[in-house]
Amino acid sequence: MRRTLVLWLALAALAVPAAAQDTLPKFLKIVRVPDVELRYVDFGWSPEGFAAMETGADHPAARRSWMLALVRLQRGMRFGGKTALIGASLLVLNPKQGDTPFNIELRDIDMRDLYFQENVIGTPPKGRTIAIVPARFETVPETKPRLEITAVPSGKDTVITVHYGNRQTTLTLNGL
Repeated sequence: MRRTLVLWLALAALAVPAAAQDTLPKFLKIVRVPDVELRYVDFGWSPEGFAAMETGADHPAARRSWMLALVRLQRGMRFGGKTALIGASLLVLNPKQGDTPFNIELRDIDMRDLYFQENVIGTPPKGRTIAIVPARFETVPETKPRLEITAVPSGKDTVITVHYGNRQTTLTLNGL
């Protein structure tokens, strides 16, 4: 997996103008807490792209959904009031499109579909939507140059923080 990611990143860098190369992911990151593992790539901050996703404006980043993280659960949990079972799912960032608001989806996926994608941050594979919650990103003082996702256990729950640029949101996986 890492070898394929590195090869893809190298090839993508050749095909992308220098200014846009700063937003390309550099590393696959893995975050582990009890019963939860998150895998994500650290794509660079794009204020214009993020603003377009929030508002539904025309920008390449706002024309499709983005995989935020692969979530692997070791036990059943709840997200947005719905049960997510043991196994693999994706946190998906969906841009505002028409009447559909900017949101974050937890999607149950077949892992075979994920690994056929040559672009780790490409369009998320089809799957069963577990739950969709509003994407409520707040503006924060610290601007991160690359996506950073953290997870912290809190009793039976796991609190996930997504920090992208100067925007941050918190999501909770509730333990059963």
